[in-house]
Amino acid sequence: MLGVRIVDCHERYLGLPTIARSSKNQMLKHVRDMLWSRLNVRNAKLLSVAGKDVLIRAVAQALPTYTMGVFQLPPQSLCHDLSATVARFWWVKAGNKSIHWKSWRKQCRTKCFGGLGFKKFKAFIKAMVAMQEYLKNPNSLVAPILKGRYIPETDFLHVGLGNFLSGMK
Repeated sequence: MLGVRIVDCHERYLGLPTIARSSKNQMLKHVRDMLWSRLNVRNAKLLSVAGKDVLIRAVAQALPTYTMGVFQLPPQSLCHDLSATVARFWWVKAGNKSIHWKSWRKQCRTKCFGGLGFKKFKAFIKAMVAMQEYLKNPNSLVAPILKGRYIPETDFLHVGLGNFLSGMK
């Protein structure tokens, strides 16, 4: 009557698969593919160090945030693959050969400890889950422990996620 087409199966809704698969790795494979497609542009190899830094912070580390917030605990292999993809992009030069001069773990340290301050996907997920748990039930038994350990001087609503992440080791 309204002319709306009936679709048997939606593949994605808000960028996420609508049908849950048996394996989370298969279900979240599109995140890895999407990240690689954004970083594997033709002119990305010609970017300066500052340009790569901006591209990693603005695109690569922000892209999987929504998906990781919906699927609270993605597989470890996905976090490792995402980090490996970003590290490969960081070290590649115009000649397509790359030498990793410093480990990615050291690159993810905060700037005051000699790193570049890139996000660790695994620690970021833990921080998001902890903040969700605290916001759902601020009177739980674990809330004072999280608050005392990571942000003793303020509360969760007035701290940035970056400050919370810097407290997670």
